[in-house]
Amino acid sequence: MKPRHWGLLLFLLVGIVKLPMEHRVYQHLSAEEVLPPRMEVGVMENLGQMGLAASLGGLRSMVASGLYLSAASAWDEKDWGSVDNRMSIATRLDPRYDGYWDNAANFMAYDAASWAREQPEFYTQQLYGHYVKRGIEVIQQGLTYLPKSYRLHQNLGEVFSARPQPPDPKQAGEHFLLAFQNGALPVYERRAAYEFAKLANDPASWKKGYAILQQNYANGNKMPGVISNLKTLEQKLNIPLAQRIPDPMPPQFRR
Repeated sequence: MKPRHWGLLLFLLVGIVKLPMEHRVYQHLSAEEVLPPRMEVGVMENLGQMGLAASLGGLRSMVASGLYLSAASAWDEKDWGSVDNRMSIATRLDPRYDGYWDNAANFMAYDAASWAREQPEFYTQQLYGHYVKRGIEVIQQGLTYLPKSYRLHQNLGEVFSARPQPPDPKQAGEHFLLAFQNGALPVYERRAAYEFAKLANDPASWKKGYAILQQNYANGNKMPGVISNLKTLEQKLNIPLAQRIPDPMPPQFRR
């Protein structure tokens, strides 16, 4: 056997011996969240040879950054398909960075959807709904990796509150509340209550919103939004008059 063949054989033998050990190390580091989870096969199939090689090593974050910049260039061209594809790969390469999920969703639910509204009437509603739905899907996918990301819950609440036609106050409120519970500013707890107050027939959500605003009011928060939504919920829940807050409805909320 030629020397180079002996070298190749030795290389393969060393690789075979190391494989079980490296697998155990990978499992340990993944469990400790030091390493990102393995990518889905469907995504790996979309990567070129260089991207795939980089994704298996320490260059995943660098490649993800490059794809993000590339997506921004496609954004300039309003090439929404390329934006979505590149951000899909970037999020899988670095799935524990919520900024990529957040931006990927905004590209679809806000930028692409707003662009759709400027298109000929025949396509406007269909395109708008498609891009909003895609933005929601992106954040929901991100939450499978980062269920406690207040940033993603916050963004999903914003999308459900304003972008679908019609909006979805129930989902908006639930995600604003999860955002607050995972570290977002207190305003998002109040915003959850405001969304619950919009619901037409959901006593359980009304009670959650009422409890939140009652606590805010008891702590001295008498902002117009707190008072107006608290009074709305008092009516919906048929709170006895003696237990209602004495403040009048703020002028800007009077009908």
